[in-house]
Amino acid sequence: MRIAVLIVALGVLGGCTAPSYQRPTTEAVSVLDLREAKKAVKVYETVPPGATQITTVDAMRCKKRGMDVDPDEEMITNDLMVAALARDATGIAEFEFNIRGPNRYGCAHLGEGSAKAFVAP
Repeated sequence: MRIAVLIVALGVLGGCTAPSYQRPTTEAVSVLDLREAKKAVKVYETVPPGATQITTVDAMRCKKRGMDVDPDEEMITNDLMVAALARDATGIAEFEFNIRGPNRYGCAHLGEGSAKAFVAP
């Protein structure tokens, strides 16, 4: 009996100390949020003169299952537009994308992106 209790206790404590390799991914974007962001946020190559820069926005997508869609630049851009709109930005520019294969986070494909979000003049 004591051995069983000890094994259970060690299992619970071991689970609490095990490292977690999961990184947070962008929450699923609703169709309504995406539609609103595409109307309100314009995509630029560079930040236009006179723009007031708000912040840098980030997005991440993880393909974990075979039936999931591989993350691509269009998907990440859509997520960045929604993130920019949440910060009252009217434009995003100067994108950086990084899409790679299997990794320690358990993703078959991981797509990451960032952009500058700003209020256009």
